[in-house]
Amino acid sequence: MTPEARPRRVALFLRLGPWSLAVALLFRLLGFRVRYIQAAPCFMTAQAVAALAFLGLEMLDHGREERVDPLRYYLGNHEEVQALYADLYGQEDEAALARLFGPLERLGNKMRIVRKDCLNDVLGRIFHLLYWAAVFRRENARVVAFAPGNYFVDAVLRRNRIPNYCPWWIGWVRVLPGAAAFAWKALPRRRPAVAAAAPAAAKTSGLSPAEARVLYYPHQSVFYGALFKKDHFYDPRPDSPLHMTRILHLEKRPQALPPGAVEHYRANGVPFAFECDLQKRGELVRAAAAAIWRYLPFMFREKGRGGACGIAGFVHRHVLFCLAWCRYAAYLRLLDKMPEARICLVGYDYMFPRILSLA
Repeated sequence: MTPEARPRRVALFLRLGPWSLAVALLFRLLGFRVRYIQAAPCFMTAQAVAALAFLGLEMLDHGREERVDPLRYYLGNHEEVQALYADLYGQEDEAALARLFGPLERLGNKMRIVRKDCLNDVLGRIFHLLYWAAVFRRENARVVAFAPGNYFVDAVLRRNRIPNYCPWWIGWVRVLPGAAAFAWKALPRRRPAVAAAAPAAAKTSGLSPAEARVLYYPHQSVFYGALFKKDHFYDPRPDSPLHMTRILHLEKRPQALPPGAVEHYRANGVPFAFECDLQKRGELVRAAAAAIWRYLPFMFREKGRGGACGIAGFVHRHVLFCLAWCRYAAYLRLLDKMPEARICLVGYDYMFPRILSLA
């Protein structure tokens, strides 16, 4: 890239959607080069991409640049998470954690792993934005961001001296309608008496969740694309507890499975169940309400401990950790439905929820 062509001002959009399109066009009129990392589905067609490029809004090519180590950002920036964690939590209060979770072995270390995992989840693709900001800064560009996210995203951008023209509270506004709809659907309603419908197919070969001794989380079926099958745990002996017909395969929901996965389970007599079948929405909402009620004393006891992010950091760190605590309580209820389970196999450890490991 020649010095004349080097961008002087670059606006990076974490996600370009119908609402942010007007802002992107405004930045373009102000003389910024506008680049976006991800687009809404309506902007992903070839015609839409071409039209946006004609307007000066270009999607970034993730395989183009090699001058900045991409793995440092695309797999999560450990240094950023460490710094944000230190600002938010400071010194752990293991006694307070023990009152909340009970006497778990190495609880402090496990909580650090869980909390950092939660931070990675809410930061999402912000590391992609940091990567491209580093690329353009090496070309002497002034980088600004439009990253609708949350308080944590904003904190990371501030630490890297990247102005964010999207307020962090926009992220909360975006999730409120979904949260309200979830709560509304979970409210009990009077329904007309009808004949009981057959339950959704949640198991095969006669193995119910209450009887299963070995659980397996393969993560979106036992197929890893067309490359291989995650069947390395199976024992070919029919009387073995690790025979595939004696292992309950757990999946989150049917929609997450690739085509043919359910048919493969049924054709081979493999027991499987979906979490969404084992826990209904009403159960989850009531469990979440009970978990939040139990969490409140822990939050008020921890008030003022550690952290360097002020009242906003205090509120957000507890909202984040309370959500993790609610997931923990939900997983405990899920595991209660499988009282005979003694072994849990993990097919894709990188994607396995840390909070489920804790449960």
